[in-house]
Amino acid sequence: MDPEPDARRTASATEPQVTGGREVPEEIRALSTVTDPDYADFFVLMAGGAAHGTPEEWTRAAFEETFASPGARFLLGRVLGLSLQPPGAPGCVGGWRIAGRGDGWLRIEAEGRSMSVHIVVRTEEDRVSAATIIGYRRWWAARVWPPLSARHRGFMPGLLRKAHARLVHPAG
Repeated sequence: MDPEPDARRTASATEPQVTGGREVPEEIRALSTVTDPDYADFFVLMAGGAAHGTPEEWTRAAFEETFASPGARFLLGRVLGLSLQPPGAPGCVGGWRIAGRGDGWLRIEAEGRSMSVHIVVRTEEDRVSAATIIGYRRWWAARVWPPLSARHRGFMPGLLRKAHARLVHPAG
């Protein structure tokens, strides 16, 4: 797995290492219902204490606040055309529907006219991983998403580190 530029940055002594790339392990890919993805990426946060939270707790800690922000809602809803629920809606994380769960994993989904986007979060004893898996439904998704994907890959390590800080080392 080739690390993304932002994922390669050295973690400080107090923050965990995050690696990432475009190869998604088959066992993670199988947790998505996108059968022939047009885009996929995979990030792993290596840290003791990953078992401090459930996959849903990790997903909420990483994504809920970010996905509920006005800027993210504009980008996801208006630019990418994803149908989102209101922030705080039952059965959702930041407006994304909780669509699947199992022992050690959770999948959230946002569907739209142009694409279907799944994020699979998996927890293990010493790591947490997040995969983004996208299937394009319209030709313009193949034009809109690639330029945005680099920014997405740049955000993912920070979102995982933020979740780690909230769950493993909560303030107070």
